[in-house]
Amino acid sequence: MTDWLEVLIYFIAAGIGIYTMTNVVNWLDKGTKNLPAPLANAVIVGIFLLILVMLP
Repeated sequence: MTDWLEVLIYFIAAGIGIYTMTNVVNWLDKGTKNLPAPLANAVIVGIFLLILVMLP
């Protein structure tokens, strides 16, 4: 029971993270063209990992 609940929590966290990453990428494409792509990707991945670490 606990294992399935933990898997469900991580699955929801991954979904929220992917949704957030998609929105951030779209916003970066529209708004700031001067920000380098690798830096933007690093920030997005950092936010995603932060969400995953904070949940449990």
